[in-house]
Amino acid sequence: MKKAINLYVSKIDTLDKIKWIKKAGFEAIYTGIYNKSENIDLDEIIRLFKENNFSIPQMHCSYIEPLLKDLWKEGENGDNQEKSLLSQIDQTAKYGIKNFVIHTNGEFNPPVTDCGVERIKRLLERCKKYNINLCIENLYDFKQMKYIFDKIDDDNLRVCYDCGHHNCLNPDSPVFEYFKDKIAVLHLHDNHGKPQTGIGDEHLMIGQGSMDLKKLAKNLSQLPEDVVLCAEYKASPEICDEEFFIKAKKSLDNLENLIMSYKENCIEK
Repeated sequence: MKKAINLYVSKIDTLDKIKWIKKAGFEAIYTGIYNKSENIDLDEIIRLFKENNFSIPQMHCSYIEPLLKDLWKEGENGDNQEKSLLSQIDQTAKYGIKNFVIHTNGEFNPPVTDCGVERIKRLLERCKKYNINLCIENLYDFKQMKYIFDKIDDDNLRVCYDCGHHNCLNPDSPVFEYFKDKIAVLHLHDNHGKPQTGIGDEHLMIGQGSMDLKKLAKNLSQLPEDVVLCAEYKASPEICDEEFFIKAKKSLDNLENLIMSYKENCIEK
């Protein structure tokens, strides 16, 4: 299985990160479309990805979390959210990237409206123009995500499964089981669940938190072979160095070994 990592792991020199990611042995890489944490522009970043023979499994949308609910409302703010996302889809197509990941909520108990569904339909139509998948990321509310897919049946409407969000935001929801046939891309990271002091979306390496890795591997073993193992790790500038990316790659290698053991056991049975 191909293994990828997010470029926005830390706010340090972009060229250093790309060099270390390549040296660590990652075959793929991805970033956010308006990534302000980098010190070179996005066109140059994508050029460097391709120059280093990385595949790019996804592009993450740009968003301001408190404004995400406006996508579900009539009015200028919602129109602006939609226009921004349409422009980002155009840019993703320009780079030849197959999957565009969006956030549709930034709070528990988010709104669901016909207006919001119609906006998502228009985003999907723009994606279909380019044969791009519009990937809804699981966040705070499984019910809103289910609402979207119940209202829209389209092969280009897919899922970005974020195991870290599942672990710390709604661990009891059936999000993987319900959407496993729709998963096109992954965000893999660990945390310690939802502590009393806050949400706990720590973006640790797989194996550094409380996540049930055997259950994760068993779930991922059910996905198609071409789904890339995409880490979404974060680090402070003080610990983000060449060794960090070597450890990050090893964490995905270990996860892949678990996944393959489940695949092999399934075949044997």
